Amino acid sequence: MKKLSILLILVLFTGCGGKYSTTNKSVNLQDYRNIAVMNFDCPDASAGEKLAGKVAVRFARKGFNVLDERKLKKPANGTGKTGTSLSDDYKAALELNNVRAVVFGSIAKYECEASNAWTWTGFAPEKVEKRRCHASLSLKMVDPRSGETIWEAYDSQSEYARGMTEKGVLGIVLSRIEEEIPAVR
Repeated sequence: MKKLSILLILVLFTGCGGKYSTTNKSVNLQDYRNIAVMNFDCPDASAGEKLAGKVAVRFARKGFNVLDERKLKKPANGTGKTGTSLSDDYKAALELNNVRAVVFGSIAKYECEASNAWTWTGFAPEKVEKRRCHASLSLKMVDPRSGETIWEAYDSQSEYARGMTEKGVLGIVLSRIEEEIPAVR
């Protein structure tokens, strides 16, 4: 019974988010210093593009040389990425630009639900709108030539507060994932 109580307490305290990160131990990260960050798959395309820019900055802080995907020299008939895979032309463009790894990402949850809650203002109870917002983010760094995963991370978070937004929760998730990005100094 005591073990069940401890397990229940752990589930309650860790139920608001889940963090996962792993690095492929068989690769030398120094070999993958030059990377490109792709736009993230997201229900809101502009959020996916903005998030890719923020992730690029996070990787640069960790010592990676990040090439802006928009400045990538591409063959004239290059088709780019298709979902999470790259065309042969796009792989050739990455090779031409000395890009050794590509960072993909997706935002699976990105939503808020509004509800009313009672709060004490000091004089009387007052009904205020609070929002429960959810965001989950997965990142994967892949060698485009072999398809081998070099590093990957996942995190999700839910927050319930006044004025909470999807972007606010996504910012929390990104900050937590940033701690897991390996350094290549």
